[in-house]
Amino acid sequence: MYVGVKSVYAEPELNAKSEEGYAVLYPDGYKSWSPKNVFENAYIEVSVNENLKTDKPSISQQMVDDFIKEVHI
Repeated sequence: MYVGVKSVYAEPELNAKSEEGYAVLYPDGYKSWSPKNVFENAYIEVSVNENLKTDKPSISQQMVDDFIKEVHI
């Protein structure tokens, strides 16, 4: 089993077969395309929270809770 965390830039994009997905740009410059469901199950969108004293994107506890679909203990 593996668990990983990485930040990527992505934009919605249709592929050559008009399937919904995302154009993904990794920090090392690698570009790829990912199907919508695969991408959205692996990544959570972050943005700048204007209520915080930072201009950096942030992740709230609610965002994490909404992202987690199953818990196994």
